[in-house]
Amino acid sequence: MADRTLVQIKELLEELYIKGKIVYKPISLLFENLLSQVSLYLDFSNEDDNILFVLWIFGTYLRALFTWYPYLTFEGLRDVGKSTALEFLSLTCFNGGGDVSSSITEADLHKTAASTMGFFSIDHLEERLKSDDKRQVLNEFLENAWKLNAYVSKRDDKTGERLKLYLASSVAIGTRKITEGLREKGIIIRMYETENEELRNRSVTMYKDSFFENIEKELMATALGFHEPIKEVYENMDVISGLGREFNKFIPFFAISKVVDNENNNEYDLYNRMVSYARNYRKERKSEYEDIEEILLKMVLEEDISKTTYTELADGMKELGYDNYKWQTIKADLEKLGIIKKRDRSQSPIMLTLDIDRAKARAQKRGLNIIKEGKKDFDIFRDDILVLNQTKLEYRGHNEFNPCQQEIITELLSFGKYNKPDLINELLKNSNFKREEIMNELNALQKGKVVITESEG
Repeated sequence: MADRTLVQIKELLEELYIKGKIVYKPISLLFENLLSQVSLYLDFSNEDDNILFVLWIFGTYLRALFTWYPYLTFEGLRDVGKSTALEFLSLTCFNGGGDVSSSITEADLHKTAASTMGFFSIDHLEERLKSDDKRQVLNEFLENAWKLNAYVSKRDDKTGERLKLYLASSVAIGTRKITEGLREKGIIIRMYETENEELRNRSVTMYKDSFFENIEKELMATALGFHEPIKEVYENMDVISGLGREFNKFIPFFAISKVVDNENNNEYDLYNRMVSYARNYRKERKSEYEDIEEILLKMVLEEDISKTTYTELADGMKELGYDNYKWQTIKADLEKLGIIKKRDRSQSPIMLTLDIDRAKARAQKRGLNIIKEGKKDFDIFRDDILVLNQTKLEYRGHNEFNPCQQEIITELLSFGKYNKPDLINELLKNSNFKREEIMNELNALQKGKVVITESEG
């Protein structure tokens, strides 16, 4: 843990010992103070980027509450403020000394993350990824650090003991190039060169600003004071329409913003601003980086591709206009979709058998409109304890079934036998829906066009 963080934890413990309590500032006051400070050093393209930036700082002190915590990614060319943003975060986030330098070892990175759940910054990511060794270390770390209970299994060099190292952390990244992993797990803020010369000059001496001397202690104290209401809002947050998979990224900031709004009588209307920000973010990103995985998934289903090779799929995507979609990207996207049933390595090139049932389930969950010319809609039969016994389940996008119904159907299509209690418990564990909502929608499905029945045995 960083020396500064240890000192400020010690000071808080001394205060608790002497006064019998830790005094903390109102969360809305700290929010205002940080927001003002951000404007002194950073020139984001819109004010809501400033707000997200501050809420992300707050969230680093509450990392243990959040199942997912997105990587805050600053994208841009040289001299646009990426490094300044990372330095500001290192001065304000929990355990802000976690710079992932080019010399850090895999063991040190994993052990530090597992022991602190603190902040890490990675600048010039595109350069780090050029090294095979560093790329492997960083990819493994970034694959796991955004999810609370994700871990790597390592063996202790001295004792030989098998270690399970949980890597959940708060990670901020500066880069010129956005990877697929950052699109999936990060929130990307595009940075531009500022015309504010005074701000540019001020940022050079940011480390001397007395504001940063005690900010970590103040934020730790406030996090202790407000973690319960934030946790309650977070755990009871309803799914917000129009966000899709982006909802998991933004839910920590929705929860924090609601608590700030409640304290200052909605002075900034942070919650609604963040919801609007998240919807615009999703819209812009889907426009800028079309979800190629979904295009691949639609091609597989519409053309009934069950046996193929990586090269054949790449050629098919080229016919659809995706000329730069290489077989290596096909391989990675198929892995993420989880629809490969078998690889026959005795053949050259490797022959793939695709799991069409799982592909259908993935399409249903994403609300994809699958059109198979000259063929019926998908006929789905299941012979489980809990089954879909309707002979035709139409895939017509998000309007066909509501999000909770889609989640229920996907779970039934994707996995094996279920009785109702097990199905409900699985959905409670893996989705954001409440028990009552799941039961109501399950009943609605049983009464509606998709009939779910219980078979004996």
